[in-house]
Amino acid sequence: MKNDFQIMGILNFTPDSFSDGNKFFKVEDALTHAEKLLSDGADIIDLGVESTRPAAQKLSVEEELMRLKQILPALRKEFPQAKISIDTYKAKTAEYVIAEGIDIVNDISGMSEDMLEVISQNKNVKYVLTHNTSAIIEGDFWNQVLDFFEKKISKLCKVGVSKNNLILDLGFGFHKTVEQNLILQNRGTELRKLGITILAGVSRKSTLQKIVGTDIDDLDNATIAFSLHSLFAGSADIFRVHNVKKLRQAFDSIESIKKEKIWTK
Repeated sequence: MKNDFQIMGILNFTPDSFSDGNKFFKVEDALTHAEKLLSDGADIIDLGVESTRPAAQKLSVEEELMRLKQILPALRKEFPQAKISIDTYKAKTAEYVIAEGIDIVNDISGMSEDMLEVISQNKNVKYVLTHNTSAIIEGDFWNQVLDFFEKKISKLCKVGVSKNNLILDLGFGFHKTVEQNLILQNRGTELRKLGITILAGVSRKSTLQKIVGTDIDDLDNATIAFSLHSLFAGSADIFRVHNVKKLRQAFDSIESIKKEKIWTK
């Protein structure tokens, strides 16, 4: 079924992620999970080798590259047609994965000057620009978010990066209060005026924990609810999630209703 949205499945090759730390920290386990993500309906695999949960251990570039050199070639060999994104904020890591033919650089940092330089030299690679600040925003939150994106996009366009190769992530959960995250959820459609693809990254985030608790099944149900809200509002094109199967089933159910199809076993 052809859809206007894409699902990005999360593959954490880490020992310390919140929900799946150490589950896939062997190459064979990671490959098995990647196969499941794809069979469940993922359009993109988002590979992370450093946990981004609060208080997680930061990796040096050397450590990050060591992990990537274990898993990325194996992933490419096993799934040559798969679209792969790398979750990294390190410019040197981005250089390595771009040279390896990666499809998307998913940068949660809000874009450093070093990363801007790398992306400016590799204009055909898709780049995820995430709203992220060093501290919780005080004052006019939403207008500061808009100002952030407008300034960063202007920098990227000035060095020749096309908007067609940009993806915006509102940064749900990154240095934001629960109220601010809900503002993002409700006002995301206002970013449509920028003419850029939007990614929704709410899966199993701490705001959802405050709503439904820390049980993984409950968090996945909340993720589906937030994702369906974004789908109906038209505020996202790509949905980054841990549980691809549940979200794909939910989205396909909506599509079947819209197209008045009768499903039979």
